[in-house]
Amino acid sequence: MLHMPPTEISAKAACWIRCRGLQPPSTPISLIGGVAFVFTLMGVLGGWSLRHMVQHAALALISVGGMWSVFTYGLGVILPPGEIFSPF
Repeated sequence: MLHMPPTEISAKAACWIRCRGLQPPSTPISLIGGVAFVFTLMGVLGGWSLRHMVQHAALALISVGGMWSVFTYGLGVILPPGEIFSPF
């Protein structure tokens, strides 16, 4: 197994994408779906009062956004292209 720093792996992955003419990934559809799933599941399990809905929305955004940032910036994982937003 090759042992390379994550930045080098990310740079090689980006070069591989550019060299083959593929579109860079956009992630909003994955994030929207993830936030909606977490929010809905928390609503089903925790109730639908206004106070709970605000808490569920905040926790869904923080948890999904946090995991996205860990995978994107910490691990260099590239999510597949989205269907709603495709800026490139």
